[in-house]
Amino acid sequence: MTFKVIDGGGQDDFLPMDIKLMLIEEGSYALLKRWFPNRLPTGEDFEKWTEIAIADATAIIEWFEEKKIMGGISQ
Repeated sequence: MTFKVIDGGGQDDFLPMDIKLMLIEEGSYALLKRWFPNRLPTGEDFEKWTEIAIADATAIIEWFEEKKIMGGISQ
């Protein structure tokens, strides 16, 4: 599976929901690892930071879709 990169004037197709959720999950984990390179927070701190990371990763993916930087997926 490869991503189809489009130039901003591309099609109106969006990422399939399962791919979008996977990208958000992986992106949020990458953010957590970047913010806490030695040890992830625990307990309530982990929950709060995870919520922040998910919100940030979601915003990025949705921005890419809105700007048509990332759209359809080809297999």
